[in-house]
Amino acid sequence: MSDMSPAAAYDRPASKRVTLDVVRPMTVSMSSLLVLDAVDRGLGGGEGGLSLQTLADLMGCVRSTASRRIALCEEEGLIAVRERVSESGVYLPSGYKILEVGRATLEAARREGLV
Repeated sequence: MSDMSPAAAYDRPASKRVTLDVVRPMTVSMSSLLVLDAVDRGLGGGEGGLSLQTLADLMGCVRSTASRRIALCEEEGLIAVRERVSESGVYLPSGYKILEVGRATLEAARREGLV
């Protein structure tokens, strides 16, 4: 087994675009696939809160890049992001959920060995 961290394993350029046959054929960016994979791994396949720094670490990028990539995934309808605040008014890590088309996209990307 390799000693390489999961983030270091992403050696494909994030700007590359790939076409996957999911619910309907669609083109998504490798950046979007990195977000889906990071959210899925970070949440263990469920939904919940993750800090932006944790997602950035999982994707192997800085927080500002992670934030842009997450916004793109949200615009593409792949994930849902919600702000979370405790009852006492303290901001909590954002909540993430991979939507149905996002889940199908991630599964197709994994079948193709892209993530």
